[in-house]
Amino acid sequence: MTSGRERLRDWIKRSKVNQQEAAKIIGIHPVELSQWLSGERTPGLKKAAQIERVTGISVYSWLPSDIHAETSSEPVTDDNA
Repeated sequence: MTSGRERLRDWIKRSKVNQQEAAKIIGIHPVELSQWLSGERTPGLKKAAQIERVTGISVYSWLPSDIHAETSSEPVTDDNA
């Protein structure tokens, strides 16, 4: 799965806006966006949901890759919940 950071970079590129404009569209501070794109920080659940509403980038794309492996191997059903 492509990381949220990579997907956000792609979204900015496809949208043909700079980081300052992207931050304004998403409704976040430009410093936050810069930190997420650099990998210095990752958005929390509330911010990830905000990003998803605006860009369509899934909240799950911000999870660490080792969590993806654990959660994607066996779907949750009534039998194994």
